[in-house]
Amino acid sequence: MNSLTDLREVVDVVIGVDTHVHTHSAAAVNAATGGVLDEITVEATAEGYAQLVEFAGEHATLRAWAIEGTGGHGAGLSRHLSDRQEIVVELDRPKRAKRRNGVDRHEHRYLSHDQVEDLAYACGYPADASKFSSYDTRTNEMYRLVVLFLAYTGVRFGEMAALTAARLDLRRHRAIIAASVSPVSGQGLVWGPPKTHGRREVSIPPFLVAELREYVSGKRGDDLVFAGIRNGAPLRVSTCRTAFGAAAKAIGVPDLYPHQLRHTAASLAIASGADVKVVQQMLGHASATMTLDTYGHLFGDRLDEVGSAMDAARRTSQERRAALRAGVAVARVLPQPSSPGTEKGPCPALPQVRIPCLTRTPDGIRTRATALRGRRARPLHNGGQLGY
Repeated sequence: MNSLTDLREVVDVVIGVDTHVHTHSAAAVNAATGGVLDEITVEATAEGYAQLVEFAGEHATLRAWAIEGTGGHGAGLSRHLSDRQEIVVELDRPKRAKRRNGVDRHEHRYLSHDQVEDLAYACGYPADASKFSSYDTRTNEMYRLVVLFLAYTGVRFGEMAALTAARLDLRRHRAIIAASVSPVSGQGLVWGPPKTHGRREVSIPPFLVAELREYVSGKRGDDLVFAGIRNGAPLRVSTCRTAFGAAAKAIGVPDLYPHQLRHTAASLAIASGADVKVVQQMLGHASATMTLDTYGHLFGDRLDEVGSAMDAARRTSQERRAALRAGVAVARVLPQPSSPGTEKGPCPALPQVRIPCLTRTPDGIRTRATALRGRRARPLHNGGQLGY
């Protein structure tokens, strides 16, 4: 067995891995149809290798790995998989697409706001629901909210499935991501921390807060926000995939899968002005390097926006300086009043005024008025005299 064609004849799923210096990106591919089931990007560390094995286990027991460069950046992963008796085939590295800003262009699919809205509605209220399904399952408002939540928060499907009502802080517009649940072959649903083993908070847009507030009213703190229709168990991506795929086809975006809503959330955040650190925290990446390796090309598309913003800031600064200079020039030619509060020329000369004073006080008390008697009148600044 030395080719990918041979693998498709004996396994259900092929895990294709694109190796880089700091990160590895993997995709689970249906061996029979070639359709991509899910994607993941991890750090090129022992912990990242373990996450890849867990990721593969969520999709099939009968699987094989196709790795680009088992002797280069993928050497560590290749050894890790060989120690676990995994089937590994090395692939020749294909010719790389044109690089921009040092980042390979990834063929992720990013939806627009309108496409997200259409997809959400088609998931919750399909136009061609099966006539064999029960009436209460032909429409499902929860599926619509699931699509919106994934597309606008960027959480992983397992993190969304494990979210409880107590960890939904709608007053602060936050969801606390502290757990994840995924089906593992032979073990059922396995609960654990998020893939990066770190608790984080993600922002919920106000429009979605209003809808979630009504949806979770009446739920207890330990109830799942998004639970199965019939048994209240955590949602499985395999359960949602049928409705999701039909909805994606209906809106003209076939072969879409739930994990791509995570890429959509990143693209919408970047287009709204989020920097790499914000996107890293939002997606729960272990490092900004992982974020740049995956979405760096989206930041490059904003170079013109940055240049335009800097040009506008400089123009505003120049206009302010010009206004200040014009103000100083006007002040220099205005007439200056001789005293504050006057606007009609110098103050006229005051007439000479004499203030009568008492020559004697009762009982012979000497006052300042009598003490000043006989002093010379002092000239005023305008030429007049003030006498006593």
